[in-house]
Amino acid sequence: MTKNTMQQGHTFSSTVMSLYEQELRKENPAIQPDEVDKKLDTNFASWFESHVKEPKSNVHDEMIKDFASGPLRKTRVYSGYYVNGFKFHVARHNSTTSTSNSGVCVKGSINITAELDYYGVTYRNFNYFKI
Repeated sequence: MTKNTMQQGHTFSSTVMSLYEQELRKENPAIQPDEVDKKLDTNFASWFESHVKEPKSNVHDEMIKDFASGPLRKTRVYSGYYVNGFKFHVARHNSTTSTSNSGVCVKGSINITAELDYYGVTYRNFNYFKI
């Protein structure tokens, strides 16, 4: 994910959350900030989904519609995978073979400035989430 994409996502989420807060304040002008925070935690996801699906909201971006629907409930499970010509398996699979290749390194970032890499052995099956 690029720095620009992350910034766009942050801007979008801030805008949508502000819209939700405005609706909360319209319904209850005396609502306290801690109540707004609590409602953001408990009700925002369902509000966002219904808001995006509402025709008058004029949301046409398929990615936003998919995002509002939340994660899929189905996954495919794999005991191995191929990356750049290398084959990896979970450690359990390697116990019956003469060679072993279950070590992985996953490059990652916590935020725009910090990186957090994972080095380890794959013990569990791989879940594939289709978005």
